[in-house]
Amino acid sequence: MKQLFASHADLDKKIEQDRIAKYINDYVYLADGEVITDIAFTDFEKNEMTGSWMITTKINGKYDISFSETTMGGKLRALGYFPNEIDVRTEKEVGRKDFEALTITYVEVN
Repeated sequence: MKQLFASHADLDKKIEQDRIAKYINDYVYLADGEVITDIAFTDFEKNEMTGSWMITTKINGKYDISFSETTMGGKLRALGYFPNEIDVRTEKEVGRKDFEALTITYVEVN
């Protein structure tokens, strides 16, 4: 059986994906009011020229949103999404879906 996160660096990426999924669950809202049930990570890359990280996700199989951060674990900047589909808020709303109930698909690392 292939181990999905074999090294320490891979485990760091898994931890970071969990952090971003929690951020999405807490602060990202779908404009049509649909509840977020599924988060799939489609890309997780470091730009060697700038040193920043770019992480791309697909929410509920149809809404794309990317995040950038200078260092892993640093401040997330949401970008690459359509404001008519996704609303990124600065405050959490009470009563959001339990994080454990989300289906998360992690990007496989090499």
